[in-house]
Amino acid sequence: MSWRLVVSPPLTGAENMAIDEAIMNAVREERVPPTVRLYSWHLPTLSIGAFQRIEREVNVERCKELGVDIVRRPTGGRAVLHEAEVTYSFIVREDHPLIPPGVRESYQVAASAIVEGLVDMGVPAEIYSREDGQRDRHARPGTGHAPACFDSPSWYEITVNGKKLVGSAQRRENGVLLQHGSILLDFDVEKLMSVLKFSSEERKAASQRSLVDNTETVSRVLGRQVGFDETAAALVVGFSRRLNQQLVPEDLTEFEISLAQQLAKEKYSSSEWLNRK
Repeated sequence: MSWRLVVSPPLTGAENMAIDEAIMNAVREERVPPTVRLYSWHLPTLSIGAFQRIEREVNVERCKELGVDIVRRPTGGRAVLHEAEVTYSFIVREDHPLIPPGVRESYQVAASAIVEGLVDMGVPAEIYSREDGQRDRHARPGTGHAPACFDSPSWYEITVNGKKLVGSAQRRENGVLLQHGSILLDFDVEKLMSVLKFSSEERKAASQRSLVDNTETVSRVLGRQVGFDETAAALVVGFSRRLNQQLVPEDLTEFEISLAQQLAKEKYSSSEWLNRK
């Protein structure tokens, strides 16, 4: 079966999360083929993991002051400030022959495709293997607990010189895998710090130092401003090589559009979902 490519215009946080879930449903019902989606955000958006507590970890008032949207993801992980980045989602049935049974191993499929594309751009990206604490150069074919995602690499995440460049999260449900994540083009550490809550100023300062020390961006690595279109084009090349076939550009189906509109309104825009425990 061929793979589909969906490139979305900038959308709200609720719309972006709703579309990813709608595609997940469509893939589960075999209405559409496995899908790689590339997208961005209409407003700066703080996404929080499915299990984070917003009242404990997010400064909601500061988000309002700065015009930062807030959305809860369907996946786990920690808070990400989406602004200057390319976001990807990778959605496929778990019984697809390319998908290993283990969560950690399956992370590597999309990660290796992203590395492939980044290296083509001139970014010396590598896959970080947390098990042995080493960069895994062969995985590419061909501060402790803190509210923010990018303070340290997890298993099979993408780094440059040991600094995290891509943060990802995965969800498996009813036989379908959804993995999505952020490829940082630029990064405003102070803005992220200002919209998160910390138990003390010392903890906040330590988290900020960790982010500065452990986070990298595509623009900084290449020494120039890099935009969405250039990065997205490179990622398409990477995924095509890793999957060993061309991605077929397509629009969302009517089923996906209708379901995404419903999910955006009833789930991802709702205070019940955002503030759930």
